[in-house]
Amino acid sequence: MRRLTRTIVAITLAAQSTMLFASQDPPLARELVITVKSFCQQFESQRNQRNEASAIAQCIELINSGVSQGRFRFDRIQAGNCLDSQKAAKPTISCTQVLLGTKGKGDKCESSNDCMMPYICQGAQASQNGTCNHPLEAGSACDDEAVYASKFFAASNRGVCAPGLKCAVGRKQVCVKE
Repeated sequence: MRRLTRTIVAITLAAQSTMLFASQDPPLARELVITVKSFCQQFESQRNQRNEASAIAQCIELINSGVSQGRFRFDRIQAGNCLDSQKAAKPTISCTQVLLGTKGKGDKCESSNDCMMPYICQGAQASQNGTCNHPLEAGSACDDEAVYASKFFAASNRGVCAPGLKCAVGRKQVCVKE
């Protein structure tokens, strides 16, 4: 009888904890969700895009999924600095520091936003992860990561070339001096 009672109590507690977990907010805390939404709306609106609503939705989704999966953190202070620099039309590095990567050298990544500084994500494609590694030097074959619909991710993703270099798009994409 005691075993049966313990089993029933255990099942009841498990069911209650599952219901509590299922009724909680999404992975990001409510306050952070509001902050991310506000940031994406302001950033994308300042960029005068044709499909602004889609870019805002994608920005929110990409940040929400990255933070909830632990790939990167969202820095509210840098987000504010980034928006201020956009309003002043003076781009600064603050937009590249809104998302703080959590992955180190050799870790799997979906984009360079996932990698801790100074690492970048090499080899990531739509259907496969890349690896966090050192940025590429001048003359190295590169891949321009600025392919997201969201302008924020294009601005924040560090690309694969070392600082002071950019990925020149043409017949061959190579890292060249900016």
